Amino acid sequence: MAVAGAPPVGGPTGAYPADVTYAQGPLERSRLTVFFRFILVIPNQIMLILWGIAFELTSLLAWFAIIFTGKYPDGLYSFGVSYMRMATDSFAYIHFMTDEYPPWSGNDTKAATYPAQYSVVYSGRSSRLSVFFRFLLIIPAAIFGYLVYIAAAICLVLAWFAIIITGRYPQGLLSFLQGALRCYMRIATYAAYMTDQYPPFSLS
Repeated sequence: MAVAGAPPVGGPTGAYPADVTYAQGPLERSRLTVFFRFILVIPNQIMLILWGIAFELTSLLAWFAIIFTGKYPDGLYSFGVSYMRMATDSFAYIHFMTDEYPPWSGNDTKAATYPAQYSVVYSGRSSRLSVFFRFLLIIPAAIFGYLVYIAAAICLVLAWFAIIITGRYPQGLLSFLQGALRCYMRIATYAAYMTDQYPPFSLS
């Protein structure tokens, strides 16, 4: 079974089953919306949290389903993809990758054309052993993701000041933060049993 987002609109695409691609638009950003970005995004984040609670429950159900059947149920997988899309869009907005407000779900019309696109392909079967010990196997990737997060937090602050002062997103900072978001989503995909392929220690 293949479940994917809209066709990639730009950015690097690798062999890993999960990817995040970006529409490479102009670097100019709205100083006003960037200045208040962390306030403006609150309603969307509240919705994302509610979706996240449901996603945690469906992931638990999926864990049991995989242990007993060796397969991630199609309906639960589709719900997980929708959540991952919404999370990608919301975090892209928080990271100033676009001034376009994120959609309220991963399934609406706006989500299909949002500048950040999450996609994933499921092989159709899952390893019971890998899924059973996923909480241990994920540790090295989680440590790498945490180190990337620290660097990304610093870059986000620098980007905020740069945009407020110049009205433009420095290309180097944007590229790094795009790679960081791609890294997060690949780790999250593996952690949520949506692929058995270990996430690469890479931002590309």
